[in-house]
Amino acid sequence: MDKADWGFSVPSRTNSLPKAKLLLISPLTRLGCSLTAGGIGALIGTPAEVALIRMQYDTTLPVAERRGYKNVVDALVQIAKAEGATGFFAGATPTVVRGLSINMGMLMTYDVFKKWNAGWLGEGSTSNRFVSGALSGWTAATVSLPFDFIKTRLQKQKPDANGKMPYSGVMDCFSKVAKAEGPTALYNGYMTYVVRITPHIMLTWVFMDTMKAVLEKRNM
Repeated sequence: MDKADWGFSVPSRTNSLPKAKLLLISPLTRLGCSLTAGGIGALIGTPAEVALIRMQYDTTLPVAERRGYKNVVDALVQIAKAEGATGFFAGATPTVVRGLSINMGMLMTYDVFKKWNAGWLGEGSTSNRFVSGALSGWTAATVSLPFDFIKTRLQKQKPDANGKMPYSGVMDCFSKVAKAEGPTALYNGYMTYVVRITPHIMLTWVFMDTMKAVLEKRNM
């Protein structure tokens, strides 16, 4: 016996809401979601980021000046002993801003690039996903590099003989770098950073878009 014969019915997933409404996300909502996700993720990951930067930088110092981190856990323990819990969040502000700018750069541009490229690559084609994903990643890298540069400077800094840090904060670091090295210093290592960020974002979009297309074909 059909369920309708018992006096009730089960609404269809595809008929309960128009498909257009399910897929429609306003630019403002997209921006808000990208900023929120990027900020929270960056803040949670800051301690690991600090340990990574410290370990990498430590190997470049003269032997007498090295902290001698054995591994990530040892780095976190030494940071906690020397600087307290606040040491885990050194450079947290530019780290969060970098996360915000990366997410904003990729989430706000991908659909725009797909529309621009639809004319010569085809709408919904795999080639369009790769090209648009790469352009989205390039945009995200370009927007976020200055914040990554400042983040790294703050996380690498060591106190001088008087116990004073070279930079007191984000704006102080921006100001001193701009005066001493010029504004273009914020884009040092640009191509390396682009090569690092772009493939990750490109493949994220390709896999997500491809999976989304597969699920839509199955009405899921």
